[in-house]
Amino acid sequence: MSGGLIINVRKLNRLSKLYDAVSVDGKPYRVSMVRNLYQRVLNDLQNKYTITMLDSHNYQSLFGTDTKIASLLEEKEKAVKSGQYEFAAQLRDK
Repeated sequence: MSGGLIINVRKLNRLSKLYDAVSVDGKPYRVSMVRNLYQRVLNDLQNKYTITMLDSHNYQSLFGTDTKIASLLEEKEKAVKSGQYEFAAQLRDK
């Protein structure tokens, strides 16, 4: 990662933790200010870099098809279709 990206990701992490704390104990103006700053940094990053959610399908496309992940996805889909939601959640956590 380049230096600028690392710095901005660290900013987002700090702002996320600050937002969690402010949303519990802060005043609405402070919450809004932190949320707007977070959004500004995120928008700046989106203008410079491509940001994608790292779900299991994107993971496979980035790092190659892993048979373990593929088999877990198939088992999870079967569990959801058969209504075994608790088992599907356990597979998701793996």
